[in-house]
Amino acid sequence: TTTYSYHFSVAISMDFDLDISRVFGVAMQDGDPPQVFRLTDDNFRHPRWGQGMRGVMDKLGERSRRAQGLAKAVTYGSGMVLGESRVYVMASKFRAFGLLKMGLKRLYVARGSEGGLVEINP
Repeated sequence: TTTYSYHFSVAISMDFDLDISRVFGVAMQDGDPPQVFRLTDDNFRHPRWGQGMRGVMDKLGERSRRAQGLAKAVTYGSGMVLGESRVYVMASKFRAFGLLKMGLKRLYVARGSEGGLVEINP
C-alpha cells in the first residue's frame, strides 16, 4: 500500500555560503522576496553548485528532523537521488526559509508498545 504524502518544514531562516537562487538561474537582489524552487537530481550533480546544494539539504533536513522529533533525518543531500519525490526549497540568495518534500510513501503506525508496526491505508 502506498500513500501520497508530503512533508513541509519551515524554520527560522538559515544562512548559507551558497547563493541558492543562482543555482536555479535566478539573480535575486537584496530585498527581493523569497521564491520557491523545485530541486532536481541535476542540481545535486552540477559541477559548480552540486556539493553546496547537498550541504544545504543536509542542514535543512537536520533542522526538520529536530523539529519533528525524529531519530534520523528523512531529507538529506548526501547521496541524494530524488526518484519519485518532489522537493521544493524556499530561498532568497544565501538564505533558505524552508523545504517541501512530496511523494509516494509507505505508511506504518505503531500497534502499541509491544506490537511493532503495521502498514495502514488511510
